[in-house]
Amino acid sequence: MDAEQIALNTYQGNQAKVIFKVQPGEWRAEVQDLVTQDYDVCVSTVGELGKFQAVAQRFQLLRAGETFDLRSHEVLELRVLSCLEKPFNLLCDATTNYEHHCCEQTAAKLLAAVASLTAGGDATKLRDVIIAGTAREQKMYLPGKGLALYPPQERKWGDAVQADNYWGRIAAQHLCDLSTIGESLFGLAEVKSDRELEFALQRAIAIGEGAAAAYHLPIIPTQIANGRDAYRSFMRLASTRKEALLYARSYLKTQEIRHQNNVINRSEQAYCAAVLLMAGENCDLGLAFNTVNQLANCLNGSGSLYSTVDSVGMIALMSAFQAAGINLNGTVYALQEGEMRPLESEEVFSTQKIEAIALLEGTALVEMKTIAIEDWSTFAADIPVKILLSKTNSSLQPGDTVELIAEVESYQPGLLLQVCLPAALSRLEGGGEVKRFSVDFCGQKNLKIPLRVSGYTLPAGEHWRAVVRNMFNEEETGNSGLLRVQVGG
Repeated sequence: MDAEQIALNTYQGNQAKVIFKVQPGEWRAEVQDLVTQDYDVCVSTVGELGKFQAVAQRFQLLRAGETFDLRSHEVLELRVLSCLEKPFNLLCDATTNYEHHCCEQTAAKLLAAVASLTAGGDATKLRDVIIAGTAREQKMYLPGKGLALYPPQERKWGDAVQADNYWGRIAAQHLCDLSTIGESLFGLAEVKSDRELEFALQRAIAIGEGAAAAYHLPIIPTQIANGRDAYRSFMRLASTRKEALLYARSYLKTQEIRHQNNVINRSEQAYCAAVLLMAGENCDLGLAFNTVNQLANCLNGSGSLYSTVDSVGMIALMSAFQAAGINLNGTVYALQEGEMRPLESEEVFSTQKIEAIALLEGTALVEMKTIAIEDWSTFAADIPVKILLSKTNSSLQPGDTVELIAEVESYQPGLLLQVCLPAALSRLEGGGEVKRFSVDFCGQKNLKIPLRVSGYTLPAGEHWRAVVRNMFNEEETGNSGLLRVQVGG
């Protein structure tokens, strides 16, 4: 910047960068040209470091006689939907766009893309996801052994390439489930007219079946050990469907005694509820509806669940709900200023004026916009992690390159470093300065990420945060607390 400070809050020149200390809140900056008297105002909100808010579009299913009290929910607005198409598309898009790519995540992205394609999604975008995903899965496929967690070409350590016996098995199941779509998939015009896309889909299914054989996973379940087995039993019209239905009922009725992480529990819930819907017995609908609503309350700002694992289960559940042909044209009423009035489908209503909504008959789907909050300060420190910069703070000057170094004691599949940088540090990507990002450990215990020193700090320095999370287990976190960087004299 070429401007010179000539007095307190006064600068002379073309450009000036002013740094000042603020607390979280809404701030107003006023600038006036003392020569031309031109005047400008900027109002900006400063959030808490490592605390993020997003608008989440969630939904609830209502049955005749049910009331939804909005005072107990932080709802911004709502609308009545005539079908699950909108939340289903959001879920598929969010899963398809997932940025990390181990064997399970890649397979999940493929499954979400196929689900979206059969539902009429953007064929051009989905084609690219399917072809690229299949090519990447091919790199991780070890014939006769299964699927490696990451492609051998991306390994930075010396151990021999091995099939992953847990996430590789789940990836194989994702890929095998592509074939349950059957003729409806290969009968799509977008697939029939595109030989490369058709081949990629056939190849993805073949990789799944080959990996399943290596893991000794039957394509058609012969016994029911979990919700995925129960779901696949119904999808494959297996002889174990009666056992699958009993398992699904039992799990959903007794899930409070389960001791699994939230991702696995949500996945199990989704598959079991899908089984109840596919079985079509009226006595099970209440349990299935309650499960759908419980899972819908967990959707994040992007429209998906925490992990690709539970998101894929949710895709199966929502597909089963749509296939069940449940009529969602019930009449919804709103309690407003002491009076009940009908809500029209697809019309947006401000919840500031509505106290509650009720369904007098039938079944209805209500979409709600709510605030989803992620606060890194609340994360536990279960994963021992060491995070530092490669240079001492006192030596940093604008324009320097510095490495962010993160180290965990032992690698577990799914570990991810999430970073929130201050104004004085940036990660350069695509010609821009990135302040918030995540990096997959990809089987390593150490990460080194180059950063650019992009500005000065006040003498006291600036805080920044970095946390370690497990993409498959939201309860497993590593939290180093507030970190500090000081740039300049």
